[in-house]
Parts: sequence; C-alpha cells; structure tokens
Amino acid sequence: MSSIDMQASASATTPTTARDAAFATGISIIGAICGTVLTATFEGSPGQKLTGAIIGAVVATLFSVTGPYLHVRAAVGVVVTGAALLLTYSGAAVADGFTGKTTYPRIESTPTPTPSPTPSTSSAGPDETCEGSLCLSVPQEQQLCAAAGCHASIVIANTGSRPLRINEIEIEGPAAQTFRHSGDCANQTVKAGRTCTVVVTVVAEPTGTATLVIHQNLAGPATQVTLVPSGTADRRPNFRMSTKATCSISTIGSDRFTIRTAVRNDGPGGFEGSVPVRVAETGGQTREFAATIDAVVLSIPTDLSSADGTHTFTLTVDPDHEVDEADETNNIRRITATVPQGPSGTSDVPCTPS
Repeated sequence: MSSIDMQASASATTPTTARDAAFATGISIIGAICGTVLTATFEGSPGQKLTGAIIGAVVATLFSVTGPYLHVRAAVGVVVTGAALLLTYSGAAVADGFTGKTTYPRIESTPTPTPSPTPSTSSAGPDETCEGSLCLSVPQEQQLCAAAGCHASIVIANTGSRPLRINEIEIEGPAAQTFRHSGDCANQTVKAGRTCTVVVTVVAEPTGTATLVIHQNLAGPATQVTLVPSGTADRRPNFRMSTKATCSISTIGSDRFTIRTAVRNDGPGGFEGSVPVRVAETGGQTREFAATIDAVVLSIPTDLSSADGTHTFTLTVDPDHEVDEADETNNIRRITATVPQGPSGTSDVPCTPS
C-alpha cells in the first residue's frame, strides 16, 4: 500500500476513534457518578459505602480505557476516579441532592479557639456569681410567709478557691421595715468551701417585697436576694396552757385544790373573751372552767381526807375546738401535785407542769 493510501485510511478512521474516546470517557464519568449516588442509596457502614464508590469508579474507568487513545482515557479515568472519591468522601451536595441524606460526614474545619476573657464579675449559674476564682453562691429569691414571726434561713456559700469577705448586710425596698436580719455572715470572712447563714425574720405583715443586700469583696455590685412574702397573714389565735403553775389546798369549809396558771395565745391573731378549759383529775371528776387569756385560777372541789399521795390533773384549753386556732396540737398540759398526809387549813403544795 502506498503512503498516500495509508494517510487516507488514517484520516478516515480518526473521527470514529475520537467519538469512541469521547463515548468511553462519558461512560467513565457516568460510572463514577453512579458509584457515588448508588452507594448513598443503600444502607451500610461508611467503610462499605466508600468501598462501593471506589469499585464503581475503577470499573467504569477500566472499561473506558480499552481501545485507541489509551493514554488519554487512562489519564481522564484517573482524574474522574479521584473526583469521585472526593465527591463520595466529602459528602458533596450532588449525592445528597439525589438521595436526600448525607453519604459521609463532611470534613468540618476546626474552629479557632476563642481567647478567654479577662476575669470579671459574671453569673456562673442561677445562684452563683464568680470573679475568677472568687465565687459566691446564694439564692436569688427567698419566699417567706406573710405573718409576723415567720423566718427563713439564707445560706451564703463560698464556692470558689479564694476567701470570700462578707461586709455589711442590709434590707432595702418598699417593705424593708417589715423584715429584720440576723446570723453569722455580716463582717465575716468565709473560707473556700465554707458557708454562713443569714436569718430573715418577718416583724410585721409585709406590704410588698424587699431586697436583702449583701456587700462582699467581688468587684461587681452587691449581691441581692429578693424577699417575697407568700400567702396571706394567718390571723388565728394559738392557745396553750402555761408551763408555769402554783398549787394550793384548802380544807376550810370544803376541800379544794387550787391551780393558778395561765392560758397563753401564741398565735398571730388576737382573741378577746373567755376560752373554755377542761380539768380532768386522774381517778376523779372532770370539770370545765371559763378562762381569760394570761390568767386563770382553777379551784377544783376534791376530797382531801385521804389525799396522801400524788394527784395528776390534765388541763385542756378549748377542748372541743370551738375556736379556730393556728395549731390545735398544743392545748394540753398535765400538772402533778403532791398532797401531804392529813392536810388542814390552807397550804401551798408542790406541783409540776408537764
């Protein structure tokens, strides 16, 4: 064959070879993409998905490199395979768009650490304030009942590693005059890990809230605890028999045993008038008396002719709960008296309330 014929034959086959190369390269690209998408579709571990993507890309490349222009298609196959691996491993949006889920976790850049700010007074928790290693923990709010005499203990804790100095403590606000504070915190140093206690007492029915202000050695403002009265004031009385009593006996006219004691009202509510007191003698009779607050004389008829031993009297104030009291459980007092043998006239006898 002449050189002219050979050149003509080569020029005639070149378009067909170029088209074949383009077709094979396209197959390689499609295979790489399919390998990525299909591995994302099926469930499996990240390692299994990555392996499937590699196989899909390599197989497509191997098929595409058969025939003319080997070096060109091989180079393109390597590039496409590398792109497929990058697409698969980095979780690119192409696969996610087809499947609706992430093929592999994306490689996130490590955020640059934020420099620590200069220590300053800040809230480290709902009840804690810190300035570096100097920390104070105390409730932000304290509820108390709204009646005079109610009290609450507020614990101040040093939760840091430096000594906490508690200076002056005061109460401010519209209802400040209805509260009083005491305790072991004011003008004291609280060591790390230790606590002190402020006792807040209601001295009159509060008309609103107040604020317990704790001055300390933090750089920021004083610590504040809001004092909140809860509920309404209890205005009921609370009766009890006194813990003190004197006793005497008399044989003049008729035998009598007399107990001088008192009914106390410890409740927040006042009481006017008389209150019933029931006296039951052990082995004897039960009688009722009308008593007034703070003074009561119980003259009890009894037989003293054989009274040569110990007698016990049980005193119950408001025995039938006619009066609504703040506490109904403290109405009973027992008095034990020793009567001498053969008494005559009038004489005091020892007696002991319990």
